[in-house]
Amino acid sequence: MRDPVDLPNRGHAGNVPEPEMQEPDVEQEAEVRGPVDLPNRGYAGNVPEPEMQDPLRGTRSGGDKMSKEVKIRDHNKYMERITTYCKMGEIFEWDKWIKEIPFIKFPRTWKIKFIPPFNGAVVRFLVSRKGKNNVSVYLDCYDILGFMMKPYWETYPYEGDCGRCEMNDIPELLRMIKRGLNEIEKEEIK
Repeated sequence: MRDPVDLPNRGHAGNVPEPEMQEPDVEQEAEVRGPVDLPNRGYAGNVPEPEMQDPLRGTRSGGDKMSKEVKIRDHNKYMERITTYCKMGEIFEWDKWIKEIPFIKFPRTWKIKFIPPFNGAVVRFLVSRKGKNNVSVYLDCYDILGFMMKPYWETYPYEGDCGRCEMNDIPELLRMIKRGLNEIEKEEIK
């Protein structure tokens, strides 16, 4: 039995390369305005702001001054994350799914690890019971990773492959996870 981490392009937890980040042009410095440059920060008169250990303010966690190039790069990365996060929320209708995704009561013996929803999943988590191996679970609401024409959960492993059930069929989801955990434990014993 192969661990889901080893499976290429299955839509399950694995080694997903980080997207390449472009280095910012140092000459963009004039265009980049961090919080320090914003007027009316809530401080009266000539009272200086307390020094914060914040990349947008130009200090590292140890209080060391950062170079202008590092400050600009960190600020650009921060702004890119904010912009991307906002767009993802709109595209994947997070407000809608917050209301529609059902609650799940997991058995007490299961350990759940929530992970980022990469590759188009809306929700992802891993389930473990005894060993270090786990069952990978994701919720696909847009048929990006498979095709069911409605929101569905997918688990891996399940009967040597993957299993799917509708989003609101929580008893079936729990049954598939349990079966996957049993498969993994049988493999760990071998």
